[in-house]
Amino acid sequence: TGDTIRLSQQFQRLPDRPGTVRVRLVYQIPDPVVSLQAELPAEASLADSEGFDRTNDSHLRWSGTTRTPTLTYDLPVNETIERTGPQAADGRYLYADTGNWSLFERPPTPTYWEAVGATTLEFDRQSSTDGPGAAGQWIVFLGDHEVHERTAHGQQFRLVVPADANTTEPPSAILDAVANGSDALRVGDRDESVFLVAAPTGTVPWGVRGIQTGDADVWVRDGERLDEPDNAWLHEYVHTRQAFTPTGDTLWFREASASYYAALLSLEQETIEFEGFRDRLAV
Repeated sequence: TGDTIRLSQQFQRLPDRPGTVRVRLVYQIPDPVVSLQAELPAEASLADSEGFDRTNDSHLRWSGTTRTPTLTYDLPVNETIERTGPQAADGRYLYADTGNWSLFERPPTPTYWEAVGATTLEFDRQSSTDGPGAAGQWIVFLGDHEVHERTAHGQQFRLVVPADANTTEPPSAILDAVANGSDALRVGDRDESVFLVAAPTGTVPWGVRGIQTGDADVWVRDGERLDEPDNAWLHEYVHTRQAFTPTGDTLWFREASASYYAALLSLEQETIEFEGFRDRLAV
């Protein structure tokens, strides 16, 4: 433990400030570290700090007065896009905070340090929520919810269903689909953990039907069905298995292959007929 810099990143809703969440960083700095600097997101507003001195608008330097310094800042999380493609929807939101709940991509935590000694230091970051919520590697949901879990084929699936969500499909059926897809899809490595969120659609006009970020974090609109050739749940799961980096000339292949395998897996799971699979490929 003496060779690891530990960071706890905690998220909290601010119901009286829709569109904004509070982020608290707690560092545990081992003895070999002699200096450390943290960088805030450009749009963040510093609310409090202990054991840090501010060097400019976005950088703070550890003062050395405590080995457990903290930073607290407020962060706007609403994000909109304009896009077209196989997963495009009628709205514009990619991430949102409504005051009742928040669904957003966690901010990065750039941290720089200097240390003495020959041992290489590790950096370990963990995410948690202050109040009801669930955090994956990159996607965070804040608010009342239920969690449904499934272990299959070396993967742990965690499906978060917010209290405001109205899923068209039962959570067990969604987990059946991705678990079966985990076995049937023999392309790309399987991540140990897959984090999924059923995004509420009652008050937020989403700009996409679903999105995958990080290694294996996914949100999909709560109304998406499993009996469609363009199955959004399987489409985003396939993205978690894609480990390649496309060039400008092959960027199309990322979405095209996800659409193909989503339709193929749906056909193999007998949730669609062959005619639906054929018509999807003809688009």
